[in-house]
Amino acid sequence: MRNHLTLLLLFMSPVIFAQTMDVAGDYYLKWECDSHQIEYKLSLQEEGSYELNTYTTERSSASEVVQQQEEGTWLSEGDVLTFSSKSAKDFDEEYTVNLNGSIARLMPKTLSETDEGKTETVLIFDTSKIYCIEGLEFVKLSRQ
Repeated sequence: MRNHLTLLLLFMSPVIFAQTMDVAGDYYLKWECDSHQIEYKLSLQEEGSYELNTYTTERSSASEVVQQQEEGTWLSEGDVLTFSSKSAKDFDEEYTVNLNGSIARLMPKTLSETDEGKTETVLIFDTSKIYCIEGLEFVKLSRQ
C-alpha cells in the first residue's frame, strides 16, 4: 500500500507543482501606423466570457474615434485559448468585430534587463479572421 501511495504522489507531483497562468483579466494593445491608431481592450472574465473593444482614430481627424465591440466566450486548454462569438447573422451596429474561431496563446514575457528580470503575461493571436490581429501581443494589465 505504501508503495502505491508513493508511486501515486510521484506521478501527480508534476501536475501539483506546474505553474498555471491566471487567464482572466484585461489585455491591452495599442497599434500605430502612418494613417491611424488602433487600441484593443480585451476583457476575459473568469466564467469564460469576453468583451473586445476596438478604438480606431484617424490621424487626420484625431477627434473622431470609431468604436467596434464584440462579446463571446473563450475556452482554455493549457496556455491555448479558443474564442467563440455570435454568428455573423447576429451582428448589428453594436457588435461588429468577429473573433469567432480565433486561437491565441498565453506566454510569460521577460521584460528588459532594466526591469530586473520581471515578467508580464502576453496573449498572442496565432489564428484569427481579423487579419490585422494575427501575431500581435496583447499585454495583460495589472490589477490594482
